Amino acid sequence: MTDFKELAPCGGTFTLNVQTTEDGRRVFQTGISHSSPTGAAICAVVCDYGGNPLQIVLPTWQPDLADEIGESSGVFTTFLPSDTELRFGHECPRCKKYWRSEGMPHMWPLSCPYCRLIQPSHIFLTSAHRKFLEEIARQLNAAIESDDDGDFDFSLDEITQRIQEGEEPPSFYYREVSQQEQFNCSLCGSFNDILGRFGYCSSCGYRNNVEWVDKEVKRIKDNLDSGGAPSDGIKAVVSALEGAGRDIVSQLVRTVPMTQKRKKRANEIRFHEFDRFNRELADIFDINVSQNFSDEEISFISRMFLRRHVYEHLGGIVDERYVQKSADSNVRVGQLLRDSKVNTLRFADKIIEIMVRLQEGFHEILPVNGTAIQILAPKKVKRQV
Repeated sequence: MTDFKELAPCGGTFTLNVQTTEDGRRVFQTGISHSSPTGAAICAVVCDYGGNPLQIVLPTWQPDLADEIGESSGVFTTFLPSDTELRFGHECPRCKKYWRSEGMPHMWPLSCPYCRLIQPSHIFLTSAHRKFLEEIARQLNAAIESDDDGDFDFSLDEITQRIQEGEEPPSFYYREVSQQEQFNCSLCGSFNDILGRFGYCSSCGYRNNVEWVDKEVKRIKDNLDSGGAPSDGIKAVVSALEGAGRDIVSQLVRTVPMTQKRKKRANEIRFHEFDRFNRELADIFDINVSQNFSDEEISFISRMFLRRHVYEHLGGIVDERYVQKSADSNVRVGQLLRDSKVNTLRFADKIIEIMVRLQEGFHEILPVNGTAIQILAPKKVKRQV
């Protein structure tokens, strides 16, 4: 996937049938159709007559009252097509950031991947979507106010064709834009495309940090299988944990009310000394990343973090600090450390377990959307530690 690639809408036609009743009233029915050979995802939007979005609904939804001018529910249903990859763009009204996902759910709210604002889907329609809906409303009002009865069509396929032939796009024509990090949520299975690296699943609110560490560890293991140095693998897995772990902490600091003193301590957490960050996470956030680890596992993990320090800062040469803190009786000061592939692979697996426990604790504080997960159960992937 290319960063920031523009994607045209998948097309479709909004149909409007206007009739004049015997007593002179103007009534109408709306419809949605799609005949392009390419795939399409269509979102149905309830708007007022100014084109302001009010709700995302099923395409078969109808208002309680017939759409009649002067005696109506004051709304109509129109369509919003996906891009050609069957994704929908969204824009957060709070942080102003953009992302794409695979849908506009009507049965549960969306979560902004960046700031975790939780609102109904229509709140996250982009400014370009809103211009598009305003144009449909303008054409609907024009058809109603005319003296003509019959069908009126608004075809995106025709507009796209004219643009491809060199015509300037009209102001209401929108394109979505691919971002930088595409992931399928491991909890609900939903697709997300976000700026940067880490974010919440916009369907269920589960953060993608574990998935990203998983990918990094797989890449590191592949490098080891290809003859990469175990010392490089040890440094790389700690670096992955550092990036994903500090992001989790930054989200907690931003979201959870706490004193300035506690906030300062949290901001100073670094994920390259196991005993210290394990203690700080437990003390500040009540998150225990060593839960259910045996004493031997904790000793192994602590020693590997100390070895990472030697590889990263001392060129692999053992110093007095390492000997004292690791209780490693097999080495002496001045010795060049050497690690095995087996130890490195085991350490990588423990890093994933640490990250899983950190994220589980994180979501005890910031819960996911249970309704979304239940509805999306066929795609759900459970992670076992």
